[in-house]
Amino acid sequence: MVKFLIDHNANIDTANNGGRTPLHVASQNGHLKVVKLLIDNGANVDTEGDEGWTPLHLAAENGYLEVVKLLIDNGANVDTTQDEGWTPLHLAAENGHLEVVKLLIDNRANVDTKKNGGWTPLHVASQNGHLEVVKLLIENRANVDTKKNEGWTPLHFASQNGHLEVVKFLIDNRANVDTTQDEGWTPLHVASQNGHLEVVKLLIENRANVDTKKNEGWTPLHFASQNGHLEVVKFLIDNRANVDTTQDEGWTPLHLAAENGHLEVVKLLIENRANVDTKKNGGWTPLHVASQNGHLEVVKFLIDNRANVDTTQYEGWTPLHVASQNGHLEVVKLLIDNKANVDTTQNKGITPLHFASQNGHLEVVKLLIDNRANVVKLLIENRANVDTTQNKGITPLHFASQNGHLEVVKLLIENRANVGTTQNEGWTPLHFASRNGHLEVVKLLIENRANVDTTQNEGWTPLYVASINGHLEVVKLLINNRANVDTTQNEGWTPLYVASKNGHLEVVKLLIDNKANVDTTQNEGWTPLHVASQNGHLEVVKLLIDNRANVDTTKNKGITPLYVASKNGHLEVVKLLIDNKANVDTTDNEGWTPLHVASQNGHLEVVKLLIENRANVDTTQNKGITPLHFASQNGHLEVVKLLIDNRANVDTTQNEGWTPLHVASQNGHLEVVKLLIENRANVDTTQNKGITPLHFASQNGHLEVVKLLIDNRANVDTTQNEGWTPLHVASQNGHLEVVKLLIDNRANVDTTQNKGITPLYVASINGHLEVVKLLIDNRANVDTTQNEG
Repeated sequence: MVKFLIDHNANIDTANNGGRTPLHVASQNGHLKVVKLLIDNGANVDTEGDEGWTPLHLAAENGYLEVVKLLIDNGANVDTTQDEGWTPLHLAAENGHLEVVKLLIDNRANVDTKKNGGWTPLHVASQNGHLEVVKLLIENRANVDTKKNEGWTPLHFASQNGHLEVVKFLIDNRANVDTTQDEGWTPLHVASQNGHLEVVKLLIENRANVDTKKNEGWTPLHFASQNGHLEVVKFLIDNRANVDTTQDEGWTPLHLAAENGHLEVVKLLIENRANVDTKKNGGWTPLHVASQNGHLEVVKFLIDNRANVDTTQYEGWTPLHVASQNGHLEVVKLLIDNKANVDTTQNKGITPLHFASQNGHLEVVKLLIDNRANVVKLLIENRANVDTTQNKGITPLHFASQNGHLEVVKLLIENRANVGTTQNEGWTPLHFASRNGHLEVVKLLIENRANVDTTQNEGWTPLYVASINGHLEVVKLLINNRANVDTTQNEGWTPLYVASKNGHLEVVKLLIDNKANVDTTQNEGWTPLHVASQNGHLEVVKLLIDNRANVDTTKNKGITPLYVASKNGHLEVVKLLIDNKANVDTTDNEGWTPLHVASQNGHLEVVKLLIENRANVDTTQNKGITPLHFASQNGHLEVVKLLIDNRANVDTTQNEGWTPLHVASQNGHLEVVKLLIENRANVDTTQNKGITPLHFASQNGHLEVVKLLIDNRANVDTTQNEGWTPLHVASQNGHLEVVKLLIDNRANVDTTQNKGITPLYVASINGHLEVVKLLIDNRANVDTTQNEG
């Protein structure tokens, strides 16, 4: 094929969209004979594609030794760099292609060449563990301590990734075991961090400093402890690593092991006399961080080793504070069992009980109360604290009400908590209790004079949130306490609206029985009947209609309940609405009818029901589109059949001239196309720009549709307004089988559109090789020129 194209004067150095020539592609894929043929015919061996890649880069990267040799023998530059500085040697070394590396070095490739970032071939070979490549590079005098831009050496990378044999070979060749990169990391740091025990051993055996600190003061023991690498920790300690070493923020290895719950590491550090009460900056001890994260066994071990259970950090927080705040019940129990002070206050007077109440940890609250937490003292001496707010303005009463903790709510109210307190978005405790259906809490709040019609920032009342979630008994209680049934939130939604929307039948009934307005409209004109119909809640729809809801009510855009029920395929709702004299041909502001949307979405039974009730099958919306257009476009065959059986016009055109056959062909709906043609749809119909169904099917590669149209005498050489034929668009998009079918049916291979462009031109410019070959084989003119030459 390549020889054939060359013999037909194809440009040997032509480049694709990525700037790559045939020689690039052949080299990348190791096609030696093709590479030779291209070079023999004058292909440029150092041609650069996008980002500067040459054929030699690609051959070296993929390990094609003979191709690399052939390129070098023909003068390819062995040290050529692409835009990021990669040389062929970098790429061969990175991928472990030993023989290619050897060949490049034998041809004087620079072994210490650096790509962007300062990486050498030795860096990438070491990082990937290619021992034999590393050996070869060093034998050819590569610098073993070379540093990339951030100071990382080959030994860093080999240690980081646990490549033991590479590490050994680098050390044997005098690599510096204590070399540091710009942030102070040594090879021992990275090996310890990643748990590579054998590498750690080898580095220490070669006198690496076990207590070396990187810039923020971290030692290898810090990293090994943080990540739970027990054997590495043991080996470092056995080699006299300092167990109480601190980094710049005061963290010790014990802090880090405790924070992350590494019990065995904690044990090992303490067995080696690590200080259990050591404090990092801020005053946090290992017991603080273990308690905060709920690591029960670590907490127990620290306490067993005499850690101070009431130790405070600089803001006065104890381990009990942080365990209570995070709801770690078992840790709280353990601390209390070991005589932690349950009434301890931090600097702002907040106790563990306060934190537990604020975050809704009921079991922790109970535990603290059972252990004689001095609630009265908290409430009297720190009055502000009973209604204390967190970042969103939520008080302990909000939390307790939200979670239905009746006894906690009682306790807080008895101690004068504000029942009408609002958080940042205006929610009261009654809102939260009503939303979550906590009937007894709602009752208690109302008995303590909570406002039943209080509104949050968006206008939601307790009745609204109870209705939206279907909490019947709460709704009943609120109404019995004179809550306004027709209250509207900011968008005009009422309790009846949201109960109808969510299908809460009993709530809807209760609201109507209490004289809620059934035809209330929200800001966009939606009524309860709209949303009940939209969501298919049949019994709610029936109840609303029985209570004289308007069946033909229209929202702001002219949409009726029948429209939304039809759109969503709710057959029984559609039937009920029609039985109650809903208008089947009602149109929205854009002219859409219920039949349009039912057809568009393929709801066959709804379409059938609408037609049986005399819906107009040829109704057009504002752009001239009919139900048959929509059903054909989306491939709803049975709907199409039903519409045609009811005398829908198969050749109807919308405003731009599209027929149902156009849209079915464009989308490849073969059975729909077949049905339309069987019903005498015009196969050569043209829309306003002259495009036929065959154009669309050819453009999108729908082979079977193309075949069916041709079999029904569609004109294969038809031209649209700019002169494009089906063969043009099929060739442009690389649809080989469609091109073949058109040619087999005598399509003109040299047809030109208005600017003189041929099918061969568009196939060539878009890189569709097989299409090009097929056109040439069918005598397409290879020297044809378009109007601009």
